[in-house]
Amino acid sequence: MIADFCEAACRSIEEPTALRIRNVVERIINNKFIDGQFSDCPVTLRDLKVIRDSVISTLIGIYHARIEYKDRK
Repeated sequence: MIADFCEAACRSIEEPTALRIRNVVERIINNKFIDGQFSDCPVTLRDLKVIRDSVISTLIGIYHARIEYKDRK
């Protein structure tokens, strides 16, 4: 659920930077926590931190800026 929401949200970021991705992922997880969506599952705050870090790392890897190379002729 977390990965799905975060990935979809990051697709809508106009210029995805590491900081913007981190902010989106943290906001989504915090909102779901405050909303009580983790109340009925055995997930701990430590688990959420590990999940957060993994999702951020993965999304930054997907959306990292690519270097433009000069054409070789």
